[in-house]
Amino acid sequence: MGIPSYFAHVLKKYPHVIKRLTELHSIHNLYLDCNGMIYDVVRQLQYKPEAKAAYEAELLQRICDSIDACVAIIRPSNCVFVAFDGVAPVAKLNQQRERRYKSWYLGEMEAQRRQDKGNGKGKDKNKEAPKPAWNTSAITPGTQFMRALHDKLAQHYNNTATTATTATTATTATTATTANPKIIVSSSNEPGEGEHKIFEYIREHAAEHADQVTVIYGLDADLIMLCMSHLHISRNIYLYRETPEFVKSINVALDEKERYYMDIPEFATGTQVNAVALCPVNPPSRALIPQGGVRGTHGSPLDYIFMCFMLGNDFMPHFPALNIRTTGIATLTDAYRAVFKPGESIIQCTTGTGTPAWNIHWPSYKRFVAHLAAQETTLIRKEHTTRDRQARHLRDSDKEDDVMHDVLMLPMTQRDVERQINPFELEWERRYYASLCDIPAGPRAESDIAALCRNYLEGMEWTFRYYTSGCVDWKWAYANHYPPLLADLVNHIPDTPGFSFLRVKPKEPIRDVVQLCYVLPRASHALLPPAAERALMRSALRSKYTDDGSPNFKWAYCKYFWECHTDLPELNIAEIERIVSNVK
Repeated sequence: MGIPSYFAHVLKKYPHVIKRLTELHSIHNLYLDCNGMIYDVVRQLQYKPEAKAAYEAELLQRICDSIDACVAIIRPSNCVFVAFDGVAPVAKLNQQRERRYKSWYLGEMEAQRRQDKGNGKGKDKNKEAPKPAWNTSAITPGTQFMRALHDKLAQHYNNTATTATTATTATTATTATTANPKIIVSSSNEPGEGEHKIFEYIREHAAEHADQVTVIYGLDADLIMLCMSHLHISRNIYLYRETPEFVKSINVALDEKERYYMDIPEFATGTQVNAVALCPVNPPSRALIPQGGVRGTHGSPLDYIFMCFMLGNDFMPHFPALNIRTTGIATLTDAYRAVFKPGESIIQCTTGTGTPAWNIHWPSYKRFVAHLAAQETTLIRKEHTTRDRQARHLRDSDKEDDVMHDVLMLPMTQRDVERQINPFELEWERRYYASLCDIPAGPRAESDIAALCRNYLEGMEWTFRYYTSGCVDWKWAYANHYPPLLADLVNHIPDTPGFSFLRVKPKEPIRDVVQLCYVLPRASHALLPPAAERALMRSALRSKYTDDGSPNFKWAYCKYFWECHTDLPELNIAEIERIVSNVK
């Protein structure tokens, strides 16, 4: 899971929350979201196609070594939780599918570059030919590589690995620390995204986290949001990244030889002061727990998290009028200050006693969106003006003789769809829906826009629940690449404070083989179990798995190619489940 550019924004605006790791003492828990470690190791180790088995064995060992190194640095005394991504909710699968198709597409371009280099052709023929790359789509639950990683972890931790939901956890000594913490390993065999398995564990063991110091390791920016949303459970929770990651993100003088962490409680206080213009609360977690369960107590850090969903994440697209790379966060926080008085909030506590339950106060959110909607045309015009200026600068300064750089910047150099929408002319809204949401003007437009708005509001609720209490529906998904316009969305926000768009459904994750069949492009079908590939190729879905041409990309209001959307043939998960039902 990720929020594009958010980590960089946060660390540039709040550099004071980055502190030396030596200042953090008596750490009880270290929880590692480890999928990023796999990609780090892949980048460090040169792939040799003729020695694939040896290469993957080395990957597995280095992943374990990286985990041990992190444990040695943090030295937790109580618990180490090692989490890898298992099967994801369907809401995440479209993003995973797009990412893997874009990876395949770029891989094809790299292969062409190697061929052109060998023949002395191509725009960048004088540059060093790109080296062959290992297929990172293997980092998907259910592949042979991820099953091998599960086995390696079990072996590495003396076959005492247990899952995050098991009550009795394994205890094992490690050579990485003088302490003897219990070690919990949740591999890709256990359903759920790694970071969410970690926070599920924290919620299930709330009492013991109240006063313990917990460090979360991971590279996804949304870990900041997850940490903030659990301050009412774990008031001493911090985020750790390698120093080079911090250096890349912020323009301050950090010593690459030092190690740093992010002070989440202090950051939560900062967002409360900046976004809500209220006095800071110390400790910040108290802002999230109403004393005595007072109904409607202000919960500004949760409001901050909720409104930032509108900037886009792995499950929801961003509004073109709200761009985190330009003025998106400032626009949201300015609107919040203008709309709400002290004591008012979007997220409110409705539990009198016991564990607080947070609910969306839809009338408050409606007021907030109405304020934004009144500025929407102005905001999107400013975005167009900014993008025009950036595109001109790119043309004037781009002297890169590099095909891949040209591809990376396609959303800024090829903007025909944005020019067609043109918010400076009347009825741009109709052109927006027709161009980006496949809703042409006509008798069905109103009902289609209403359905889009409802789906988006479902997504706001689904994502909030996912961040704070877990997945309410493993099969729900947002069904479009772009959001409705704010001016339409506001008309479909309910006036009932406790209204719920979604019902809580039993935890029924899909099987890993189904996820593989859904997200992998045809060129990566060698990663499927052979029986699954045969079943797919004999089915009516065969025609939907084709790599015989370029996918159709939508990149309006994106900056880089990797942010763009991919129009792929629709796949029905229930149909895939039926086709591979006999595949083990």
